[in-house]
Amino acid sequence: MIEQLIPVLRPLAKATTMKCAELHIGLSFIYPVLLNVCDNMLRGTRSDLVLGAIRSFKDIVRKELVKHFKLESDILADSIPITECVLDPWLKHVKFLQENIRADALAHLTQLLGKDEEQPATGNTVTRQE
Repeated sequence: MIEQLIPVLRPLAKATTMKCAELHIGLSFIYPVLLNVCDNMLRGTRSDLVLGAIRSFKDIVRKELVKHFKLESDILADSIPITECVLDPWLKHVKFLQENIRADALAHLTQLLGKDEEQPATGNTVTRQE
């Protein structure tokens, strides 16, 4: 069974190593890695059905990651981490997101930018009277 866990643990170890390699990690790095791990590496496979413990381990790890990072939240597209990912030039197409979440995230950013343009400047302006 330990040999069966190695392919499951290897991506988690790799993600942890990448995450810890730098002193400051941006959210735009963390969320693509987390979503990839949950969507691809922790999904059950046919071989997992033979070993129920492997399937159970994957399900528990995936469930905890989703819960802790709110990866399946209804407001994921409006979240700060996803907004940062949309703004990150390295992730400009945001391919790691599902198509509906990607569209919602881009719409949310457009809405935020539109709100910024509509509001008058609040800086201290001096008007000159003659």
